[in-house]
Amino acid sequence: MPLDAQLINAVADYYHRDIGTYTSHIRQFDFIDDKLLRERLAQEFYIARYAAKLQEALAFDENSFELLGHLKLQIIQYAGIYEAVISYLLLNQFPTHPAVNQLGKKKEYRKVDAMAASTHIQHNGEEVFLCRQAQGQEPWIKIKFEDKLNAAREIGFINDAVSTIILETYKLRHSVHIEKAVQDAIQIELEQCRQAYFTLQEFTAEIKSFLSTQHANEEVIADSGEEPVSSVSDAVF
Repeated sequence: MPLDAQLINAVADYYHRDIGTYTSHIRQFDFIDDKLLRERLAQEFYIARYAAKLQEALAFDENSFELLGHLKLQIIQYAGIYEAVISYLLLNQFPTHPAVNQLGKKKEYRKVDAMAASTHIQHNGEEVFLCRQAQGQEPWIKIKFEDKLNAAREIGFINDAVSTIILETYKLRHSVHIEKAVQDAIQIELEQCRQAYFTLQEFTAEIKSFLSTQHANEEVIADSGEEPVSSVSDAVF
């Protein structure tokens, strides 16, 4: 049964007072050209802020399960936002950068038919096949987030301090797996959620500044008629 309407309105006024509008959350991600992704990011950010303000309004005890539920939701939201933004930028803004090209590369062995079908080789009682070494590619979704994060740092659109906090937040998200949370003694604290929120502000501001500088440099190069340098590693000093 829902609460009294007056009480519901009081709570809604409380969290709306500080978290702003949905539109203001969209502006947070205005560097994302994909409209659907931009809107979804804004939605997920709004949910995280809503959970934080509701948690604040209800003033849970710091050791309560109720507080843990709100904190867990926020960590899941922020980790997902970080992951989606970084993945989008790597694939859409820097797809040819060497740091991106190396992601998911692996050595693999492929069987070759260079001998007669009747030829069989055994070693220690097991059949051995003739193979050649080749370079394989992991599907993007299977590439470790930490590797993508390292690529983002190498490109330069996030700094080391922000990268460290993002990775910590991402690892905290493993608490959704109960066995993993117990095994690694994962505990989510209020300060970690606050840190994830404030880091997101720095994260998006740094990305906007980096992309703005990059676009300005590209315009200067275009005006000069010079060939653009795709990365620092491609430059000749």
